[in-house]
Amino acid sequence: MNQYAYRETFKNILKCNNSRNRLVFKGLLFGEKTPISVFSSCSFSTRQEKDGFSYSHGSSTKRLLGKTIGQLLEERAEMHPDKEAVIVSKENARLTFEQLLQQADRLAMGLISIGVRKGDRVGIWSPNKKEWVLAQYATARAGMMLVNINPAYQVGELQYAMQKVGIKALISAEQFKTQDYFSMLEKVCPELNNCKPGNIKNQSLPEFQSLIMISDKQYPGSFTFSEIMDAGDQSHKGILDQIKSTLQFDEPINIQFTSGTTGSPKGATLSHHNIVNNSNLVGYRCGYDVNPARIVIPVPLYHCFGMVLGSLMNVTHGATTILPSPSFEPKAALEAVVKEKATSLYGTPTMFIDMQNHPDFGKYDLSSLYTGIMAGSTCPTEIMKKCISKMCMKNITVSCLTIVCLFL
Repeated sequence: MNQYAYRETFKNILKCNNSRNRLVFKGLLFGEKTPISVFSSCSFSTRQEKDGFSYSHGSSTKRLLGKTIGQLLEERAEMHPDKEAVIVSKENARLTFEQLLQQADRLAMGLISIGVRKGDRVGIWSPNKKEWVLAQYATARAGMMLVNINPAYQVGELQYAMQKVGIKALISAEQFKTQDYFSMLEKVCPELNNCKPGNIKNQSLPEFQSLIMISDKQYPGSFTFSEIMDAGDQSHKGILDQIKSTLQFDEPINIQFTSGTTGSPKGATLSHHNIVNNSNLVGYRCGYDVNPARIVIPVPLYHCFGMVLGSLMNVTHGATTILPSPSFEPKAALEAVVKEKATSLYGTPTMFIDMQNHPDFGKYDLSSLYTGIMAGSTCPTEIMKKCISKMCMKNITVSCLTIVCLFL
């Protein structure tokens, strides 16, 4: 089909309002054989036709992915079921792609069993842990909106975030550094001590119903994470399957809060399409499409750096992601590179400075590295030179978060 025929086909589809033709349009746009030049050369005779042309991008050799996170995870599990997907060093935990898919679906069914449904907000308040990754993929599989909550938040900030987006269920760690999370949650929601799990009623948090603690300890008014993992049955699997069959890649799936430096943090709502393509295109920049990708991620998962440029590389490029510690520790990051023969290392400039200034830095064999990402603030020239000469990161990408902003 030549460019003229493509343009006429698109224009005819856009004149039809039924959903079937819209889906055909999306299939053409994201299909493998659609010439990219078509998108920039389309002309429309009416404003209605132009408004209907929703998906377009400029000249590029890389196509946008028109798939949901859940679809991509399922595809990876089918292609490489036994390949390592996630390694959590401090927990001595390893998940293959097949195990990641299975456990994500178990968690999704468990959330469904306590009344969480497609479109509901599920908060995750935790440092980097295996459960964070499971929550990320479980909510995506079930069409629930994952809300990333900064693990360093204090009581007032936590309450603000929960109120702002209307969290229905919160998955929480026990602690972060010196912070006792449950004690903080009691201040936000005193009713926890006098209610049954799944039946929280708080006037200031009217949507909040369930607290899930990442712990074997039974906290008042809360479920344990393992209880939710085991709560789903065949009826909940049926609901999950029905949801998966109707999910669209342009539906909202994630809420990330801004830093709040010029006012209260704002919740940015992102779709599968937003974050999948952020991850995919940055992965191309890092060379993950042509070289093995084993990525050490010491940056926090609650931030787009850790979640989108890090964890989502599992499904966009089939990468193995390695979480060396719950929060950044220079020694743990360097040890993870050596032990897991990592090919990529992430960090902010100060993280790289701390690693390079570690007293045992010279003892670590970092020759497996070829790339990485440094972002978050301006990179000093000398630090960059050391990353290339001392850390073998010949293809390091700097200030890549700018690219993420362009896709939001």
